[in-house]
Amino acid sequence: MTKAVVRILLGMYPPWWRHRYGAETADLTEQLLGEPGAHRLRVMASLLSGSLLAWLQVRRSTAYLSPVDSPNPWGVIPRGSHRDIFG
Repeated sequence: MTKAVVRILLGMYPPWWRHRYGAETADLTEQLLGEPGAHRLRVMASLLSGSLLAWLQVRRSTAYLSPVDSPNPWGVIPRGSHRDIFG
């Protein structure tokens, strides 16, 4: 697996993830692939599954704020915020 393939696989991640973890992951992937006995297909599968998980994380975090039926000063209420310490 060359640097170009790693770059393509990392390009499948969400922009916020690439900004925060992209360079570090690219460096670690290159080091891992330089090790004897490294399984290139496993590394590729790991990067692909990681990109899917990162996109699902984006979907979960955007679903956290839901629109409100009645207007309030904030416009949105985080899920679960209607509960208080008294149940």
